[in-house]
Amino acid sequence: MQDLNIPLNARQWAQVTEALASLNEGEPATPAQVALWVCRQLRSEVLHNESKKANNASDRSIRQALKGEGW
Repeated sequence: MQDLNIPLNARQWAQVTEALASLNEGEPATPAQVALWVCRQLRSEVLHNESKKANNASDRSIRQALKGEGW
């Protein structure tokens, strides 16, 4: 079982539970739903950063190749 203890302050917790309440027909989100949402947000951020790093590396490679061609 995953550890569902997530370090959110009260304001963050309220924002997440309010955002997820629509999925629960107006009821507050459960801790498990909040944990899943946070994990998905973190995963999305990690994938975005990995993609950004790969794009930057590709751009550097292209600039180096163009520099070698006299551009």
